[in-house]
Amino acid sequence: MADKYSVYRDKWDRLKAENEAAMAGAGILEVIKNLPTYSDTFDLRAIYFAVPDLALRKAAISAHRRLMLHVENNYYESQIQDEMAILNKARMDLNNPPWKFPAFSGCAAVWLGYSFFGLSGALGGALIGFFAGQAYVNNSRQVARNAISAAEGVIASYRKEQAEDRAETEIERSGFTLAEEMSGEKQEW
Repeated sequence: MADKYSVYRDKWDRLKAENEAAMAGAGILEVIKNLPTYSDTFDLRAIYFAVPDLALRKAAISAHRRLMLHVENNYYESQIQDEMAILNKARMDLNNPPWKFPAFSGCAAVWLGYSFFGLSGALGGALIGFFAGQAYVNNSRQVARNAISAAEGVIASYRKEQAEDRAETEIERSGFTLAEEMSGEKQEW
């Protein structure tokens, strides 16, 4: 069975292959692979705009933009989906607390009380079992409430970061503007 990220990974692999093919066609693949991992966007732009063939330059810029925008768009969505799964599990835990352990401990308390003290011990064991079970259930619910609160906070922060990233300029997001992708010419900004 495929994991939940296989769709993202398959698209990433396809876009990365297209990007590398476009860079190889433009003759800049080796130059870009030799750049430091955290290279400056301006270095990258200079390499792309140094490609003499306009069609190859446009194809390379287009492939690069598609790859970078895919990464940006799907990162936050996958993180939000993960947190939503945690949130949904916590909500289910809140509504369906564990009753097996409290029920077993209540029965054990009644049995032990009856074994050692007869009927009055069984009644005492029932009280102990009831209150211990309630404490266990309430503790489980509090853990679920804390998980819900934490997941909601993380989801809100991811949504805020996503909105801030989308507000950035096109160049900050992908390294190139849409006009540069369409024309293949460097735009002043």
